[in-house]
Amino acid sequence: MLAAENRLSKKNDFDAVMQGKQRFGTKVLYMKARPNKRDASRIGIMISKKVAKSAVARNRIRRVIREEIGEHLKDMRRGCDMVFVALPGLEKLSSTEIRETVAKLIKEARTLC
Repeated sequence: MLAAENRLSKKNDFDAVMQGKQRFGTKVLYMKARPNKRDASRIGIMISKKVAKSAVARNRIRRVIREEIGEHLKDMRRGCDMVFVALPGLEKLSSTEIRETVAKLIKEARTLC
């Protein structure tokens, strides 16, 4: 679980990140990132009902993404807001494949933040 200081929670924060031009992604998951002026990086996750109809499936995906982010949080530079957006097809991937995808996106985002 991510600490409260590492979570994006307000709509304005999500909107600010989503308006940015920096986008890294694959066919089933993409990430938007933007530098912030804080001491901590903040993460947000968006999974719509188009990705998985079942709340159980959406929460499973969210847990897997959070777990992988938690493992890489120490390696990430501070002061970056990131939003992970799931696309249809992600629910078909295994947990391992989702973790690999998230790790790849975090690695790509290091150039920005």
